[in-house]
Formats: sequence, structure tokens, C-alpha cells
Amino acid sequence: MNYKGASITIAGDGNSQTLCGDGVYVEIKEDRESNTGRVGSKIEIDASLDTVWNILTDYEKFVDLVPCVAASRLIEKKANISRVHQVGQINLPLELKFSAKAVVDYNEKDVGILSHGRKRYLEFKMIEGDFQFYHGKWSVEQFNGGNCEVEHKDSSLTRKFQTILSYEAVANTAIFLNIWCTNTEKKRLVVTGFVINMAMSYKGASITIAQDENSQSLCGDGVCVEIKMIGNNTGRVESKIEIDASLDTVWNILTDYEKYVDLVPCVAASHLVEKKANISRVCQVGQINLPLGLKFSAKVVVDYNEKDVEILSHGRKRCVEFKMIEGDLQFYQGKWSVEQFNGGNCEEDDIDSSLITRKFKTVLSYEAVVKPKPWMPVRLVAGVLGKEIKENISCIREAAQKVIN
Repeated sequence: MNYKGASITIAGDGNSQTLCGDGVYVEIKEDRESNTGRVGSKIEIDASLDTVWNILTDYEKFVDLVPCVAASRLIEKKANISRVHQVGQINLPLELKFSAKAVVDYNEKDVGILSHGRKRYLEFKMIEGDFQFYHGKWSVEQFNGGNCEVEHKDSSLTRKFQTILSYEAVANTAIFLNIWCTNTEKKRLVVTGFVINMAMSYKGASITIAQDENSQSLCGDGVCVEIKMIGNNTGRVESKIEIDASLDTVWNILTDYEKYVDLVPCVAASHLVEKKANISRVCQVGQINLPLGLKFSAKVVVDYNEKDVEILSHGRKRCVEFKMIEGDLQFYQGKWSVEQFNGGNCEEDDIDSSLITRKFKTVLSYEAVVKPKPWMPVRLVAGVLGKEIKENISCIREAAQKVIN
């Protein structure tokens, strides 16, 4: 992460990291066994304790004051305790967003009079939210200059203030985000690891993206998904599902690209840019909600090449090949295949072979090779793609079976 005159490195091979620059000091410590992190920060401010305190405790103004605070609402205030609902959001590379929601109690302590000035604490503790626990405190400590007493009302214009604002917190996340960033000579942000050991849950199945394995699989709810790491930050995703509908029914749903927004929850946008003969150029945006409020989003422009039907001894088969023309990945291409295994003795051109009498066993398959940008590890991208395809292929099955029924 880059700051004015400073950079912070969160490394996977150490237990303590620091940031110094622009008058700010930040230290991060982690305990891998308990999945707990401790953050401490400190800054010097040329203002009085009261000025800093009033800004710090004006909770609802955080939205206008701090870019990474998406929402901050005071729920209730009793005596010195303020209960606040807050949402924080940080933009990461490849349109990845980290967001966390929490309801926090802030306990505003009274001013302590010290020999060198004054000090006041603001303790906080999460009541509910996206962390297992999150608590800590803000400290505002004023070192007075001159010989004036603190309560002297006429000393405001001549007094010199040196106020230290400190923050310390302990948090335990629902998942461990193994992120590290470095500031290179070209000032590029390089993320070399992200959510390597992460479990994603599905209906009736789960998939684990593991650091020390080259192949992972998901089977459940009639869907099979397999993810393989094939080297050079490249992954292969394959999926298959059986659908009780005809090839034509499945094909029409599969190639109605603009309907994907209404059909598949993880498709945020799908727009047909142009169509020439059998090739459709489509601009699509996919978005997946991950644990702890994390969102993965990717935008691509893809050419879909719709192949003709193949007549086979056991039925029919049709493929649509796709290739990314531009987008948030380095490389992305593959194909969808719809293969129908016919039941009964009806010929394909038999007019009386209606959907009522014919038995269909149609298999919808997907295979793709994906290579993300250098700063994104393929295990994360392939895992997210696997989740997206699982939802996509299940929704196509549901839509096709609704047509038949």
C-alpha cells in the first residue's frame, strides 16, 4: 500500500512489519496460530487535545473525512458509550474490494490531567460484525508548551501544542488474508499472495484452494468442478452438469448473453457489443462475494464462436468457443459444450418426437484456461472462477428445466 512518503509491507514470512513516513508510524504483528493480528499506529498533530477529540468522536462525519469508510451511523448513545454501525472498504488491484461491517461500542473516557499535559482514551469493542473479535483504543495525549495552566482560558493564542494521536487494536478475522505488497522502483503495487488457504462453501459441496496442491475438485448438487494449476501462474477450470432438457433448450439459454444478468447472481453486467455471423462479442462483468465482505470483480470483453450442431450416433453435440479480447486477465479462453444423449428410437427430424414423449439426458460442460495479471495469484482467480461457473451452470440447468416443466 502506498502513502505519501511511506510504504507498508505485510509479509507472509515474518510476524512483525512497520510503516514509517509522512509523520506516521504503523506496526503490524500477527499470530498465525490464533489467526490474530495486532495493529498499532501513532501520529503527531499540531492541534489541541480537544480539537482532535471532537473530530475523533464525531462518528457520522467519518464518511466525509476518511475515504475508506463507506458508512458510519450512530445507533445510540448512553452516557459515555456510543454504539456505531460502520462499514469500511478498500479498493485492491483487479477491482478486488475488501469491505468489513461492524457494530462497535465506543467508550469515551474522561480527561486525565498529567504533569506534562492531558490525556484521553476512547476504548472500542465490536459487538457484532465480520470479525470474530475486534477491540482496542484510541489515545489522545497533549504535551503543553509554555507555563500556562491547562484551565487558563486566555492562553489559546499563545500556547504551543504537541498532541500525539495513537491507535491500537487486536482483531481475529473469519479468514486469514495473506497479502503482501512491495513498492518497486516503478512504484507498482505488487500483490504476490492472496487468500491462498481459503475455503468457499457451496450448496451441498465445498472447494478448498490449497497452497501445496495442483488440483482441487468440487462435487455436489449435481455439479462437478475441477481446478488444476498448470504452471506459469495459469490455471485450468473444468465443470460438468447433467440437465433434463434438450440440447436446443440449453443452447438457447446459454447463448442469450444479455439475459445472464437476470439469470446468474454473480454476473453484474452482460452486454452484446456486436454479432457477426456465428461470432458474438460480449462485454461482461462478474462479481463474487467472498468471506469477510470481500468482493472479487473482473471485467472482460469476450468473443463467443457458436459452432454448428454435430450429429452423433448417440445424439447431438454443439460447442461455443470463447476467447477474451480485452479485460482484467492476461489470458482467458475455452469452450462450452452441450451434448444430448437421446432416449427412445425417435429420429431427430421426427415431428412427433415431442418433449412430452422424448427422454433427454443432456450434459453441459465447461472448460477454460485462465491466466491473471502478474499481481494476482492464479489460485485465487481460478477459485473464484470455479465458484462463478458453479453458479452459472446451476442457473442454466434451473432455467432449462423450468422451460421443460
